[in-house]
Amino acid sequence: MKIKITIKRAGVSAIATINDENQVGNSFYKKLPIKAPLYHARWCGNEVFAPIGQVEYKEVNQTVFPSIGEISITPAGGGYNFGIWYGKSWAFGPEGYNPVSIIGKIEGELTDFVKACNDCVIKGADEVLIEKI
Repeated sequence: MKIKITIKRAGVSAIATINDENQVGNSFYKKLPIKAPLYHARWCGNEVFAPIGQVEYKEVNQTVFPSIGEISITPAGGGYNFGIWYGKSWAFGPEGYNPVSIIGKIEGELTDFVKACNDCVIKGADEVLIEKI
């Protein structure tokens, strides 16, 4: 399943493939389109995330060391976060390692997308649009 992720302020988009072999990826895909605030992670290094509300969740493809371009879903505060890992990172929080469920990966060149994600550190929260293609 293909999705388009657009970061509003920078006007950049990336195409990603969502794994359709697990319930988390399928549940997330059914919710699209989603427009949400995009925040930079405080503890994890190079990750941006967006709160997406409820999804059917079961731990799948879990890791604490996500790769560049991977997309994750993580329980957070009674809902779930959609995470984009754009550089060397670790899934870590104030209480230690926090495994994330990898549901997909961004395809192609990431240079402009990485810059837009990193701008969330300097310029603050942005907005993301995630839609089916």
